[in-house]
Amino acid sequence: MKIPLYGAVPTTHTQQLLSYPLPISKTLPAYVRGSSDVRKALEGKVMVVTGASDGIGKQIALLSAELGAKVALVARRKELLGKIEEEITAKGGVAMAVPADITWYNPTTREYETFKAAINQVVERYGPIDYLVNNAGIFKDPKFTDMKTELIHDMVELNLTAALAGTKYALQHFSEDGVVLNMSSHVTLRHFADEEVYNATKAALNEFTLTLNESHGRMVAYALMPGAINTEIIRSKEKEWAPFVHEKTGMAWQDYLKKILQPEQVAAAAINIMATKPSTALIVQESVTF
Repeated sequence: MKIPLYGAVPTTHTQQLLSYPLPISKTLPAYVRGSSDVRKALEGKVMVVTGASDGIGKQIALLSAELGAKVALVARRKELLGKIEEEITAKGGVAMAVPADITWYNPTTREYETFKAAINQVVERYGPIDYLVNNAGIFKDPKFTDMKTELIHDMVELNLTAALAGTKYALQHFSEDGVVLNMSSHVTLRHFADEEVYNATKAALNEFTLTLNESHGRMVAYALMPGAINTEIIRSKEKEWAPFVHEKTGMAWQDYLKKILQPEQVAAAAINIMATKPSTALIVQESVTF
């Protein structure tokens, strides 16, 4: 289904994007839990979430299951997926763990076989897919000229190529009104130094999102572009980033982590987008900025 690239406000490029300000994000989890419209949209529907073993993906899975969705948990870490599945089912939810390295490419068949098999497993158990969340990704930021080519390959494979291939496989089993949610990033608007590869993969996801909306009937696609999030990736950057954060904001590192977006807030935004289907394809979720 064709939807606008940006909102209708005729101002600057950034302002035309639909945006969730940080104060709204802080109240979104409670809003989503209490929304009968969101629950109605998700109840009994089939959702596939990649990168579901921790962080944003885990929170999307937990909250979606709480709201009645049948959730397929796709990630590499089998043990963690099993624990999340148990947590969901113990509360009366419906979930299946689907351990898979979605970047594994079979040179003989020329297919991403494990991702294809994961999608087939979900369809065999639950039927057509209503929601696909391309959340899996990695972030590394050594100086571009020092970056190993292997790392460039790995980032492109997980952040972009797997999402393209997985969406292709999922669309073959999509419900008529299905939704694709691509987890992008605010870096596509800010262009931070030494993030060339990561930025490129997320910008490409945005373009993929827009093109999907031109091509597949009533199915719709969105790219959510959150700012800084308190995830394992950010926490691992304390040594390099804490001095910069203190210089720019005056905040100690732990205070900064409390102020920025939390995974559940991003999860709530993603679920609200999928459930309400706004008329804007690219959506910013604001965080603490410098």
